[in-house]
Amino acid sequence: MKTQKVDLAGRRKRLMTGEEYGALGDIGSSELVRGKVVKLKSAYFEHGKVELKVGRLIDLFVRERGLGEVAVGEVGVYTACCPDTVRGADVVFLSNERLARHRSGFLHVAPELVVEVHGAKASRSRLQRKIIEYFACGVLMVWVVEPSRKRVIVYRSPADSRELGPGDDLTGGDVLPGFRVKMADLW
Repeated sequence: MKTQKVDLAGRRKRLMTGEEYGALGDIGSSELVRGKVVKLKSAYFEHGKVELKVGRLIDLFVRERGLGEVAVGEVGVYTACCPDTVRGADVVFLSNERLARHRSGFLHVAPELVVEVHGAKASRSRLQRKIIEYFACGVLMVWVVEPSRKRVIVYRSPADSRELGPGDDLTGGDVLPGFRVKMADLW
């Protein structure tokens, strides 16, 4: 559905749908936020390394047990519709049950787990908005990985989080029962 917004001068400004955003092709690092394309800074090398490592650890666990699928690399997740918001997640896990409801393209089905690798200079307010949106659309757990601080913040809701440091183990809780990795193995 196409939506419109009225600007201060009373002119109608057309908002983009998720499907239209997807059809733009490679426009660089971006997200669709309430119908508007928002350009993002490209990730640093260290961000990509951590994203791959975390994704690989989760993927190995998930594949060995036949639990579903893991994807990495700014995976498009619908967090709102009309106007559409499509957020780019660094790592996502979808169980077989949720995966069966996925069509193609951006995820209309919320993943159970979203991992965001957060750089030291990234916007905290933008990250907090994403976390709120993820839970509102049905995500069950969010891990915020902060390589510069060697910590992970595990969110079970926007208001329920736990910080893990170098001596802790990162576990999958109810989302990935049995998953356990030493924090030191993430870096």
